Amino acid sequence: MPPIETGYILILGGATVVTLACAWIAIAELRGAAGAPSAEVTTAPNERLHHAWWWGLALVIVVGTVVRLYGLDLKGLSHTEAYIPGLDLPAGISEPPPRHTFVETAKWHFYSEPHPFGYYLAMWGWTKTLGTSLTAIRAPEALLGVLSLWLIFRVGALAFGTRVGIVAAGLLSLHGFHTFWSQAARMYAPGAFCGLLSTWLLLTMSRQRRPPVWVEAGYVLTTVAGALTVEFFWPFLCVQILWIALSNRAARAPPPRVATIQALAFVLSAPMLSHALMLGRNNASPPPSLGFLRGFFSFGFLFDHGAHDQPDGAIPLVTAAAVLMLGLALLARGLGVKPRETVADPIGEPLRTLPLVVTAGGIALVMLGIAVIANSRRLPLAVLSVLPLLVVGLPVAAGALRRVAAGIAPGSARWLQQNSGSISLVTLLALVPTLLLFAASYRLKLTAPRAFLIFVPYLLIVVAAGAVALARTPLRAVAIATPLLAMFSASAVILHRTPISPRDYQGLARALPAKLRPADLIFVRRRNWAVTPLFYYLDHRRLVAAEYREAVLKAPRSRVWTILLPGETGQKPVPQEIDALSGHRLADRIDALRAHAFLYVPAP
Repeated sequence: MPPIETGYILILGGATVVTLACAWIAIAELRGAAGAPSAEVTTAPNERLHHAWWWGLALVIVVGTVVRLYGLDLKGLSHTEAYIPGLDLPAGISEPPPRHTFVETAKWHFYSEPHPFGYYLAMWGWTKTLGTSLTAIRAPEALLGVLSLWLIFRVGALAFGTRVGIVAAGLLSLHGFHTFWSQAARMYAPGAFCGLLSTWLLLTMSRQRRPPVWVEAGYVLTTVAGALTVEFFWPFLCVQILWIALSNRAARAPPPRVATIQALAFVLSAPMLSHALMLGRNNASPPPSLGFLRGFFSFGFLFDHGAHDQPDGAIPLVTAAAVLMLGLALLARGLGVKPRETVADPIGEPLRTLPLVVTAGGIALVMLGIAVIANSRRLPLAVLSVLPLLVVGLPVAAGALRRVAAGIAPGSARWLQQNSGSISLVTLLALVPTLLLFAASYRLKLTAPRAFLIFVPYLLIVVAAGAVALARTPLRAVAIATPLLAMFSASAVILHRTPISPRDYQGLARALPAKLRPADLIFVRRRNWAVTPLFYYLDHRRLVAAEYREAVLKAPRSRVWTILLPGETGQKPVPQEIDALSGHRLADRIDALRAHAFLYVPAP
């Protein structure tokens, strides 16, 4: 049997096993929930807030909604947005190729797209339903960006109190970096939304002695969705697992129920690790630098965009220094605020081991199938397929590890038991993944700021905790709120005006129709990602991507446009175009930002 058929059989068989095992878990848990005692919720002390705070939250959400929905179609399509499936691109010419069916989308993104393909599968369904206008393909990101405002409020309120949640929502509503990516057809704002939703569900689940089944199922499904959306959901999930392990007051067996829920979520998400290993790149990000840390600790890349090269001096040096110093000061104060996150002792039993093991076995078969059909790295992928079976034992191993640590260093166990309530999940998510990924970037080059958007909301929550702690009097509150409002408003305005692409494809495409004649030809590069966004705007019947000379010979009196993009081919046509246009002369040109069109007419 050919390897590719074997691989598909393994994937199909594994998926069938996983489906049956998950049904087994669902039925068992629903029956267990029906006979379980009523849920007892561990709540934080009630906060009596003046109604102005709630009006403030409403205003924050309204402003954040307007900022994210206004002008979704003003910026031109970027080359990264051209990867959205369903766009009308010319077959055989564009890079990526057109993908109009689900099978085309799944196959191409699985084999060729280094990012998780779940986002693109979801966007295929979206574009099939609502079309491929700029507003349509950017609407999901904008809407999830708006919903993130409510979620950051809920997470901040659970972690540090309602005031902190409202202030954090206010910071995110005008956060230039977040609003920029909420208006781009990319996976980063949806990934941040999945992160906030999973964190809210985890905090809700950890506070309840017997969480409702929908909370646990929601956490598992959100975790899988996050892993299908962004690469950095893996360190995000590992920190969540670490927090549960550290917050468990006693190293006992069986493990906490929430730990087994996390194990199930990890196992079901594991195939995306195989995809990441199969298509992982080591040159997609710039090398690590102090500038990256400066941007992150400046309220989470407040004035950066990370979409393309950003020249130094985007904001004055003095302003950048002031933003950094204020961000560090509020962060330092927020780290001293005692969190309100708690992990209740669960009444419910952990998930049953046997269906978990069966689920892990099915996922292992899926990952082994991916290794068989992969184009490269088959041996590492085959070794990785053992991971799901190891993850099933993680909750028990965590408890055993604490017992071993207690035997070696008794004080560590005592400290964890006494200070488990002082370990903040939000604080861990705000700092630990970013710092570890920055350190790893010296070898793997991971420091693309846009990929770190998933961690920015947690940094803002800790900063909000610091701001609330310092603003004890009306005068101090005004002194802190005024510069924050000025900086965040300025970042939203500046980045709203910043194009998603370094080239103005839309401006060039809109200027062309006024000068085009019915018989004009347009010379373009074949399968060149830098030119592809123009195909979104142009009439495909005019395009000539190969055999330029033959096209001119067939229509000797036709005028010819050539597309040149500085940084790609300079200001001269490629040799094949020069040969084809030997009997033409330059007659006109159209200029846009780093994009030009030159008109050649037949010589008299």
